[in-house]
Amino acid sequence: MTFHRTPYWTPETLASVGAPMTELLHTPATARQAPPLVLGLVANYDAEQIAPFVMSLRATGYDGDVVLLTSDLKSDARVLLAQTGVETVAFDPARHAPYHIQNARWFVYLDYLTQRLRDGSMPSQVLFTDVRDVVFQADPFNGVGGGLNVFHENDRSRLGECPVNRRWLRTCFGDHVALELASFGITCSGTVMGDAVPALRYLIEMWNVMSLLSDAAATTVADQAVHNFVVHRKLIESLRHWRNGDHVYTLHHVSREGWSIDGNGAIRTPDGFRCPIVHQYDRHPELAEAIRQLYTPRVAKMNAA
Repeated sequence: MTFHRTPYWTPETLASVGAPMTELLHTPATARQAPPLVLGLVANYDAEQIAPFVMSLRATGYDGDVVLLTSDLKSDARVLLAQTGVETVAFDPARHAPYHIQNARWFVYLDYLTQRLRDGSMPSQVLFTDVRDVVFQADPFNGVGGGLNVFHENDRSRLGECPVNRRWLRTCFGDHVALELASFGITCSGTVMGDAVPALRYLIEMWNVMSLLSDAAATTVADQAVHNFVVHRKLIESLRHWRNGDHVYTLHHVSREGWSIDGNGAIRTPDGFRCPIVHQYDRHPELAEAIRQLYTPRVAKMNAA
């Protein structure tokens, strides 16, 4: 089946999702008892590449759902996911051509969640997350309130000051939008968390904006630009902004002096805080090697069992 580039709400989606969506909107958040969900994408990865993500998540005691879209996954990675209780959903990027795989994942996230909505198994909370460069140090949902939570990459840098983010915005929306959003902070599309209703609303807006992109934008990594457009244009309600290091520690813009590893192997912020989620740790070779040495023997032991 070929993906059709149209806004999300069509007569077909209204007929299939409209009624359960209305029911969800009128159900108080406190009455939703389904477990939370961690949702991500893995493509062309082996077990060693995804071990830090899945093993650290389970080590926190998190016992909610974990679902990963998979494409061309190596056999040892499939074994690891099965052994750690991760559900996999087959993902064919070609179905969403011409979209880059990082852009296409958002369409499939929405398809997956609306299917769960129709089935009556909509999760109470959802974390949309990158996988290869994410490690967990506590249950990711602990201490996070309602609404849609977005996490800043840096407390100082702005979208217009980062050459990469500025280029993405120009490619997707042109110079006028890049200038409009230049003074806003950089929020990361690699970790987004929300209650059921704002999570769905966020995905629908991501879908709507993605569907309008040119081929030149669709074929590049555009989701970061689209995410910041949705967030800073306030296309959804109940947004909560988090500073870097308050819940998610995103390390791309953090210097070597900005993190440390304690005697128990925990990654700490300069004020000693142990963030539940650490993202982009591989930007620091020393930290990436420490994590590799921690998890590679565990994968080898699992494979030998």
